[in-house]
Amino acid sequence: MGSRRIFGAVAVFMLLSTMTWGLSLEPLIQSFNPASASGRIRTFRVTNTTDQPIAVVIRMTTRSVDENGTESREEAENDFVVFPSRVTLQPGTSQAVRVQYTGTGGQEVERAYRII
Repeated sequence: MGSRRIFGAVAVFMLLSTMTWGLSLEPLIQSFNPASASGRIRTFRVTNTTDQPIAVVIRMTTRSVDENGTESREEAENDFVVFPSRVTLQPGTSQAVRVQYTGTGGQEVERAYRII
């Protein structure tokens, strides 16, 4: 990595509905490096912090912010494979989720994504 950082990804857990308030995602930030096979894969942990089962769908989006601070996102299913992308978590349980960057390598600028 060092001064020649090829690619970075920001993974931020989005709370999209009231049912998801009982979920946590760790870590919140990961960096991917498409120049190496091991740099393309990262693992996250999703945890159900409620006392009821929760169904979870996990997906990736691009992330960009304009000069006014407004964030925009687009689907990034062509750049990532998420496994498993759907899980049912029992109360107090966790699931490891593997995210693999499958996009093109050799990026000259850092790109940001969200895991939702």
